[in-house]
Amino acid sequence: MKNVKKCLLATVLVVFGMGFGFSEELDENIRFELNVSDSYFLGVSGHGNTVDLGFEITTLNNRLGARVGLMLRSTEKDFENTDRHALVLHPYAGISIFNGCVMIGAIPYFDDGLLLCWMPYFGFNWDFDIIPIKNGSALSVALRIGTDSYIDVVEPTKDPLFNAFTSFFVSMVPKAYIGVNFKFGYGKKKA
Repeated sequence: MKNVKKCLLATVLVVFGMGFGFSEELDENIRFELNVSDSYFLGVSGHGNTVDLGFEITTLNNRLGARVGLMLRSTEKDFENTDRHALVLHPYAGISIFNGCVMIGAIPYFDDGLLLCWMPYFGFNWDFDIIPIKNGSALSVALRIGTDSYIDVVEPTKDPLFNAFTSFFVSMVPKAYIGVNFKFGYGKKKA
């Protein structure tokens, strides 16, 4: 029931956010922003919540920039038909174009508390501004939608070929997410 409420709220926000899409035209050489977002995601291997903390620097009136950040992902594994929870913190870096960001990063995989390896992470998100960004110091709120893909390690079975195929298949299907992004920023106007 809790997940149904989240999906309904997200749907309402999507419909509400469709009319906004982009911020007002800014007149800034450079902008610094702290992005704090909370998103619900759903994929073949499970569903969960992601909290994203990112620092972004943009130029050309907030049209082009770079972002670095950390994501804290809490996953409920549905694929193995267990109630297992996974909590993962992983870094990423991205290129921001208009209100979108293409990201790459790495996700750690642990077994019995030991770090086994870092696996690649790829993602894309788009912010639809609900409260638009303004020149100078400003707080804005956006609806964030996106997709990401990373290798999910599934519960091992006796058949290693099945394990490899299952991990590959699950990883090839991107996870979709929707949430809210709060942007705390400061921009410097052109001279």
